[in-house]
Amino acid sequence: MILLGDESVVIFLLTLFSVGVSIGSVLCKTLTKNKVSLRLLPFGIAGLSIFAIDLYFSLSGLDINVNNDTLLGIGDLFNISGSWRVFADLFLLGFSGGLYIVPLYASMQAYAPKSHRARIVGANNIFNAIFMVTSAIFAIVILNVLGFTLPQLFLVTGLLNIVFGAFLYIKLNKHIKHAVIQTNDGIAP
Repeated sequence: MILLGDESVVIFLLTLFSVGVSIGSVLCKTLTKNKVSLRLLPFGIAGLSIFAIDLYFSLSGLDINVNNDTLLGIGDLFNISGSWRVFADLFLLGFSGGLYIVPLYASMQAYAPKSHRARIVGANNIFNAIFMVTSAIFAIVILNVLGFTLPQLFLVTGLLNIVFGAFLYIKLNKHIKHAVIQTNDGIAP
């Protein structure tokens, strides 16, 4: 079993992902020209799926020749053949997540009536928490009960994301055509 050395390795990997999310989120403003739009959503969904699936291939192809229970530091990670592809996948997974989540949040807030906006955002947060717990249980089942490897978890997640992402996009596209951005709810100031 290969163990990551100290917390700096985990911090580095999380930083790659987080910087990707940040850049993807900020780029949404430029790409949509400051308009509320779901046109970036398919790119985010596709990126999340593609880079999760590629993470399976890049992790499976790592050339790691170390003894059991070896601790790896950041310098060791850079020296492993194929690690740069893993780093790129983590960054691009985060980048795609930024392209995915910003249009959804902007649409949720723009199309919700002002009188119900806080409730809708609150309900969204509750659903996010439910799905985080569900995804943790899903990962436990995949890894411990079914005995899959971590790369296989990314593969399964990427494939499921294609199905659910396509469903979400079709459903949102159908309803967004009739939606109107809420500015004042007809209430006089």
